[in-house]
Amino acid sequence: MAITLARIAAAAASASCLALLALPGASWAEGKNPFVGQWSVGWTGPAGAQQADLELSDKGGYWKTLNAPKDDPCSSREVPVRYDLVGSQEISLTVLFSVMQQGCKDSKVNLVRYADGRVSGLASGGQALAVQRKN
Repeated sequence: MAITLARIAAAAASASCLALLALPGASWAEGKNPFVGQWSVGWTGPAGAQQADLELSDKGGYWKTLNAPKDDPCSSREVPVRYDLVGSQEISLTVLFSVMQQGCKDSKVNLVRYADGRVSGLASGGQALAVQRKN
């Protein structure tokens, strides 16, 4: 079965359009990204209550676990954040712990913004996150 040049070109154009949808800023071109800013994130994990600072810009951001042990190479410093999916009411991020040291595992974070301005979150494994804007 021969694949025509036209079909290849159409597939490439379609893939290019889909890639643009995933770019930070693409879906809030009409207005400001509502997730840009500084956030306080809280959750309860195996070690008890945890808290982190999350700072997001138009191009990415960072995650800093506040009560991580100082000798924890994965989460004791500012960790870069990558946007995976951006929408006007939701955003999916990957906290790139793996860039800190070999063996550190990345974490997915999904944030949802409600009509009243509240934001809630969910982390890898279904962990509920309490999210509050700091600025």
